[in-house]
Amino acid sequence: MLRLEHIAGNELPADWQHRAHVLPCERYTVILLPETQARAKPCLKRSQQPLVGLWKDRADMSDVAAYVRELRKPRY
Repeated sequence: MLRLEHIAGNELPADWQHRAHVLPCERYTVILLPETQARAKPCLKRSQQPLVGLWKDRADMSDVAAYVRELRKPRY
């Protein structure tokens, strides 16, 4: 861990200034963590992904094979 104190806002990298809405005349404390210590989003299993089950409550898709056949019918 690296801690930098009393850093002027205009001395920070430009993308940090933009993302953190830094004021150039203010002073900041910056704490840098190695990636192994950084708070990463937990990896979700496929079954836990937000899109899984998106259409599970659709009555018109209760029989998936029949639904897909109807979609493909005009093409064939």
